[in-house]
Amino acid sequence: MVDILAVQLSKRENELLQQKTEVTRIASSLKLASEDARRIVEEERTNARMEIENARAAVQRVQKVLQEKENIHKELESSNRSSCPTLLLLLACPDA
Repeated sequence: MVDILAVQLSKRENELLQQKTEVTRIASSLKLASEDARRIVEEERTNARMEIENARAAVQRVQKVLQEKENIHKELESSNRSSCPTLLLLLACPDA
């Protein structure tokens, strides 16, 4: 009877050792996967930040061009208004 119990105990110990080895292997795999996931997330975060900065720079460039066009338009309107009386005077008095 004691021999039977000893054999059963030995089998159970072997099963537990195998389970422990399997759990250790799975834990190691999960740790590596977690580290890979962190690395990938950080890379994607860096890429997203770069894209955001590039987009902001593009928006600033577009805003600058629009502002320049608006300034040119205002200058043209202003110059047209100031030259308009002169033009009317020349049309009204062609000999002047």
